[in-house]
Amino acid sequence: MGDKVFKHLQKFNDPNGYGKVYVGSALPRELEYLENLGYVRFKQDLKGLDDFISRFDKQRLDNLSNWVELTDAGRMFLELRTNAKKEKEARGHAAG
Repeated sequence: MGDKVFKHLQKFNDPNGYGKVYVGSALPRELEYLENLGYVRFKQDLKGLDDFISRFDKQRLDNLSNWVELTDAGRMFLELRTNAKKEKEARGHAAG
């Protein structure tokens, strides 16, 4: 998973929520990818990505976390990748 998509997971995990976002062409593709992996799910009365797009396409949302949330699998992946990155950095500093 690329850093750009991974940042979405980090933003969903923020205690204040994801924050403001514009629903353009890239965001739905990235949300679809994360949903297919089982890392996010749609909230409220949204029935999935198509419903999300039909309601919010080309709109600004105050907080994407009002509509999309991390799943337990998403939280686990976020933690594993974050810890792996820290371990890699620690090994790099020790070798340097």
